[in-house]
Amino acid sequence: MHNLMKLPLITAIGVAAVTVGVGTYYFTAEPSHPPVAKEKQGHALEDTSATAKEQETAPGDLEKIEKKETKSIPKFSDDTSKYAGSYRCWSYNVSGGGGGNCRLFAPLVLKSNGLYSLSSEAGTFSVEGNTMYLSESKIRGSGTLLEGGLQIRFEYDYNGWHHVLTYLKESANEENEKSSAAISGGKYVEVTLHIVYPAGDSSADSVNTVTIYPKEGGPQVAQSLAYATDRQTTEVWFSKRPPKTGLLTGKVYKVMVGSGFGEWQVGELDLLGVLDNVERTIIATLSKSSSGDL
Repeated sequence: MHNLMKLPLITAIGVAAVTVGVGTYYFTAEPSHPPVAKEKQGHALEDTSATAKEQETAPGDLEKIEKKETKSIPKFSDDTSKYAGSYRCWSYNVSGGGGGNCRLFAPLVLKSNGLYSLSSEAGTFSVEGNTMYLSESKIRGSGTLLEGGLQIRFEYDYNGWHHVLTYLKESANEENEKSSAAISGGKYVEVTLHIVYPAGDSSADSVNTVTIYPKEGGPQVAQSLAYATDRQTTEVWFSKRPPKTGLLTGKVYKVMVGSGFGEWQVGELDLLGVLDNVERTIIATLSKSSSGDL
């Protein structure tokens, strides 16, 4: 009983010692509450476990964000119906030199519904400002509108050569012309004109278009390319070959000639009572010099 007995029991709280007689006995007191350090450590482990669970969450469990469709802002485009008609090649230039006669080239036909055709090429066209875009034009590219849309010029490089190709409008909107025929009760016929200028007047050398207007005034009815048969005579043909429709009978028209630098009247065309295709000669009553146009 008097032997020295030591019980070094150490806890996180501490050690208590009691001396009984000659002997000293050591004992520990069991804490009534869990150690604070363990409690904090336990919370830390729980937090780590929760974070791990969040990281293991499958992508499909996350809230899906709705993807909104984005649309590009459309460019301003002009009304294509006002450009509808047939455009014939007027001039062709290659690298500053002559390109030869292009007036037998296939016409560029623009429809009021935005479709176009050029020989075997067909597609859609649009206009932005003074630029015309042809959807299937791979070589010529876009064209430039001149003189309020009466001319379309293409400039492009091909096989090392610079090309400038200009088309001239020679007929108006076919749909509008057919509507006019139904209203007026007339019919469309082909008209060939021979315009003879006064002696000494060489206007035939510069005239390249003939345009027809209603006598009472209004927008042009038709336009076609003109050819000089001699220095005093211009010949022009208003055909009915699609997409052109000829001229509507039962009306009187003003006949205007142009050179690209001006336009002037040379006479009138009377189609009252006409029932079939006609050929007429017009003696020019007003020359370019006397009209004041240069």
